[in-house]
Amino acid sequence: MQLTPATEKDLQAIRRWYEEPELNRFLSVDPPVGGEKIVYVIRDGPDALGWCELFNIDWKNRTAEGGIAIPDPRGRGFALVAGLRFLKQAFEIFDLIRIRVLEHNTHALKCAEAFGFLLEGRETRDDGNVIVQMSMDKQRFYERHGHRLGKKVICDGGKRNVQGPARPA
Repeated sequence: MQLTPATEKDLQAIRRWYEEPELNRFLSVDPPVGGEKIVYVIRDGPDALGWCELFNIDWKNRTAEGGIAIPDPRGRGFALVAGLRFLKQAFEIFDLIRIRVLEHNTHALKCAEAFGFLLEGRETRDDGNVIVQMSMDKQRFYERHGHRLGKKVICDGGKRNVQGPARPA
């Protein structure tokens, strides 16, 4: 399984996936504000399984919202593997990642908790759906997952830094 930058052909496939009612039922949070996105395709060999994207990018404050979608049947573990790789790439650029998840998407909420996202709040929309907003910063990500990524986290006089590769304990 790998992540690759999305090509124009991939973007066309993603647009078709967005039109699938079953998947859209889990993705319909709010459209991104502005147009800039960073999109990766989740691949198993040559086959595209889904995508990860960063949007609502704030370059000045080094924050973005993120999302992952795998339209294929669940339970094969791709979301956790792809999500970890996606977050590693995201935290090479950004300091804080936020996600918004529809409360009825329990699979996504479980994945978010497994990654280490923390609850920021809940909002009930006019249509009755509840949106759960969560976030995670770079420090928390590497504290939880650095050992898997060959990185170690050091705390130095109140300044936190991520270094790699980690030395064996």
